[in-house]
Amino acid sequence: MMTKHSIVFLLLSVLLSSCGGFNAASNSDRSDDGNAPNQPQDGDSDTQTITVEDMPTVLNSQIFRDLGTKIYKYAQESELFRKNTLPATLHPVPDKQAFDQDRLTIRPATAQNCGFEFTTGAVTIARRINDCQTRNSSNVRAHTWDGTDNGLAGEGRWRLVIYKNGRSVWLDVATGLVWSSPISPRNWNHASGNVPESEQICNGSNDTASKDFFLGIQADEVSWRLPTRGDFLQADLNGSRFVLSTSPQGDTNIYWSANYISDSQQAWAIQHNTGILSRRSENEMLYIRCVGNVLK
Repeated sequence: MMTKHSIVFLLLSVLLSSCGGFNAASNSDRSDDGNAPNQPQDGDSDTQTITVEDMPTVLNSQIFRDLGTKIYKYAQESELFRKNTLPATLHPVPDKQAFDQDRLTIRPATAQNCGFEFTTGAVTIARRINDCQTRNSSNVRAHTWDGTDNGLAGEGRWRLVIYKNGRSVWLDVATGLVWSSPISPRNWNHASGNVPESEQICNGSNDTASKDFFLGIQADEVSWRLPTRGDFLQADLNGSRFVLSTSPQGDTNIYWSANYISDSQQAWAIQHNTGILSRRSENEMLYIRCVGNVLK
């Protein structure tokens, strides 16, 4: 079970990104001076005055809604119930057919290769995102996935960072984290980094041409790590099970999380397309997705 501190940190991450994150519907996620998305500018304070009590006003409600209709915040949902003014677009009683998320949520379109061919200038995550938008300008769903239009609950917004020969890296706007493509199975120690540096997986300095874990994203652009169970669950709320796989069945692989269970030599793993968690022996060979913080 996640500790109280872990839960608060997770919620604060979403809250702060909602207040200071970038708007993928426009180009406001890229500053004129080339700073990376979600990165503080000079003079910004690291101290925030947001409180836990404020969170219902910024966190998306996960109540079912009609496709393409407004996403309400939890505080707004509560107010609608208090005033008995719930709009017809919201559905506290789910229809068995109309709210089958796995069947009806719209997945991203297949993109053209983008985000990795640069001959001049500094390469940043923001520049990669801009390149993917430009090269896929004729199809918005290939470079931007917006939960308002494509989801049935409180899903967020995602931006394509790289698409290279069927593999992709996406940025979750709500958290500011980037998610790697699937990496071939390893045991938990290799997945988590509890091995010599040369054998580590979620480590940008080891993304050599022979490994190509991150499609060419350099260590000075993103700092990678193995996602925690909470990271996976938060990303699932934001729509990751639909965004990170264009297959109608989604990504059926099972992935390691960073959550280790010391009394049983097991760790928590998650099946990506269902969100089902399970305890698995640390010696099993499971898939890996790395999650990264944008550095530039």
